[in-house]
Amino acid sequence: MKKTLVACALMIALVAPAFAGSEADIDQNGDANLAAATQTGDLNNATIAQNGTANDADVMQFGAGNSATVTQSTIETVADVDQVGNDNVAEITQLDNVDEGLSTAIAYQEGDLNNATIDQRNDANYGSVSQVGAGNTATLDQAGGFNEARIEQVGDSNQAYATQTGDGNALSEWGGIGVGQYGDENVANVNQDGETNWAEVYQEGDRNQATINQVASPWQWDANINQVGDDNIADIDQNTPGEWGANIAMVDQVGNFNGADVVQTGFDAEAYVYQEGDGNIADVDQLGEGNYLELDQLGLCNNDATVSQNGLYNEALILQDGSGNIATVTQAVGGNMAFVDSIGDGNTANVTQN
Repeated sequence: MKKTLVACALMIALVAPAFAGSEADIDQNGDANLAAATQTGDLNNATIAQNGTANDADVMQFGAGNSATVTQSTIETVADVDQVGNDNVAEITQLDNVDEGLSTAIAYQEGDLNNATIDQRNDANYGSVSQVGAGNTATLDQAGGFNEARIEQVGDSNQAYATQTGDGNALSEWGGIGVGQYGDENVANVNQDGETNWAEVYQEGDRNQATINQVASPWQWDANINQVGDDNIADIDQNTPGEWGANIAMVDQVGNFNGADVVQTGFDAEAYVYQEGDGNIADVDQLGEGNYLELDQLGLCNNDATVSQNGLYNEALILQDGSGNIATVTQAVGGNMAFVDSIGDGNTANVTQN
């Protein structure tokens, strides 16, 4: 009889379901805070900590092994996390909002193994991350006032990093997508420090890289990178310590293995680079005030242009239409103008004006 009871007990243990529960932890300190956690699936974890007044946090997770953490130590902020899939991680931190309202942060992830981090401090920040796919990473850090950002990634293993410090900075000039990446293994890195800077990155394809760095510009800089194709690289670096800016840099690349590097140190400078084809290279360095560049590289492949303008109000207009063309323009002091048209293959043009 004892043997029969032991055997029955073993059978019950074997057929009993194994419950892998989820966990929700809500900690509120202050007045009129609102928190909600909804989880469907196994081994999900939601943590909400609110310290302040009238903060609102909402976490919804559908799948297994997802983790969401919201920390609000401020007044009247909103955080919203939605995750659909497995093993996604989202973290939102909102601190030091001394004025009422805004500082809204939103993270939406659909797929597996995605990671989103939003860190916002001070007043009226807005952040948004949307990731659909697997293994994507997005990190958004904003400090200052009235900053805005939107990151959207569709595909696998994309990475987007954005840091904004100062007042009135925005990823996206008109409230659209600030960093948009569609494909696999693309990387975008945006860093803005100052006031009223605008930056946009759009990448469609695989393994593209875009970097925008705008530092110490107190007013109105605009940087834009668009890449369609594979294995393109574009860098924009704008820096004007202690001066009022209004610099503009735009890079458009259509094709594969193109490279563009734009450095502008000074103010009232403009650089426009358009590359269509494969393996084109553009290297632009502008130092001073009011320098202007238009560079178009068209044709099949392997055009190369190097432009250096130092001083005041120099202007360069360059067209390369073909393959294997080389152009070098160097202008210093001020008031110089250079016009280069290379149509065909294997042409070389050098311009030096001091």
